[in-house]
Amino acid sequence: MGRKRRVGIFPSIIVLLLIGLETQLAACAELAPYPVKDSGMLAEDADLVWLDNQRVLFHGYKAVEFSTIPGKPHRFVGRGLYLWDTATGSIELFDTLVNRLNGREGRSTLCVHDGVLTYVSQGMVITGESSQDTKTPFPKQPYWYNPLSCRYYDTKPFWVVAGHKTIPLLEEHGYLDMGGRGEPNLSLREENPNAAISFYSVKAQKSFALLIGQLEARVPQVAYVPYKNAYLISGLQYFDSAKGLLQSAWPNSVPFRVWWLSPDGTMKKEEVPNLPWMHGNYFSFFSTQVGLFLVKHSPSGSRRLGEMGGYLVKDFNVKHVVVGALRKVAISPDGCKAAVINDSYADDKHRAERTTLQAIPLCKGEQ
Repeated sequence: MGRKRRVGIFPSIIVLLLIGLETQLAACAELAPYPVKDSGMLAEDADLVWLDNQRVLFHGYKAVEFSTIPGKPHRFVGRGLYLWDTATGSIELFDTLVNRLNGREGRSTLCVHDGVLTYVSQGMVITGESSQDTKTPFPKQPYWYNPLSCRYYDTKPFWVVAGHKTIPLLEEHGYLDMGGRGEPNLSLREENPNAAISFYSVKAQKSFALLIGQLEARVPQVAYVPYKNAYLISGLQYFDSAKGLLQSAWPNSVPFRVWWLSPDGTMKKEEVPNLPWMHGNYFSFFSTQVGLFLVKHSPSGSRRLGEMGGYLVKDFNVKHVVVGALRKVAISPDGCKAAVINDSYADDKHRAERTTLQAIPLCKGEQ
C-alpha cells in the first residue's frame, strides 16, 4: 500500500478566499430583487423632493425639440414642475416655471422640511402646496439660505461667523464651524494641520470639537435624517494622520466612512466596505431605514454603465438595486423609498430623451 498523500490547508484557504472575492464581485454585477417603478416622464437634472411618503415633486417635460441651428439649445416641451403619485402612478402638472434656475434665485428651487414645501418661482418664495400657500418676495442681496430648514434670511443669521466657513443645521440645533483662514502661527499649523471642526450647540450655547478634521471635511455633505434625529455627514476626504497629509484618493485598503452627528453633539462612525470594483470611484451616501443608499457615479468605461447605479449597504453587505447614471436622489420621509433621476445611457437616444424619474421601494412590505 502506497503512502497516503497529505493535503495541506493552504489550497483550501486559497479556494475560500477566491470564493469570497467572487461573492464580493458578484454583488456589483447582479441586481438584487427590488422593483424599480418608472414614472414614464422625462426629467431634468434638477431638484426633486418627496412631499410625503407617496408623492414626488420634480422638474419634468413631455418631449424634446432638437434645434437644427448649431449652438442653439434644444427645447423642452411641456416643461414644468410635476407631481408623481408613486402609489397610483398618476402625474399632474404642479406649476409652470418660465425659467427653472430663475437667475440667482435658483440656488434652491425645491425644499421640504416637516412636510412643508418651499420653492422659488417668478421672483417669489412660495411656501405650501395648496390655495393656502404663502408668497413672499425673494430677499434682496445679500441673503442667506438654510437648505435643511428651507428658510431664507435677508438679515445675517446666527450661523454666519465672520472669517469662518460654516454649515447651518436646523436652527434649533446649531451649526458646524469648518474653521477660518488657518492658524497664523506656522508652527502651530504644522503641529495640527487637520484641526477639528466644531459643532455649535444652540441648547448648550457653546461649541464642541468633533472627531472630523477640517482638511478631510472640506466639502462635506450634511443631511438631516428625521427618523434618526441625526445628521448624516459624508463626502469626506482621507487624511493620513500618521503622515499628516490629505490623500488625493481614498486608499484601497481602507473602508469608506460616514459619520452620524446627534443634536447633543455625540458622533458615531459608520464604515462602508471598499470592494475592488469601488476603487478609484466617487460615491454619494443617503440614509434609509434599511441601510445606506450608495450611488456609484463613475462608469467602468466609455459609454458603459458598468457598475454605476444605486446600492444598499448594511452590515458590510452590498446589494445593487438600480442600474443607471443617477443624476439626483431623494429619500422619502419614512426612509423606505428612493426617488432617482436616472439616465439609462441608451445608445440610440440623446440624454434628454433617456432620463426619467424612477422610484425604488426598499423596505419590506413596500414592494
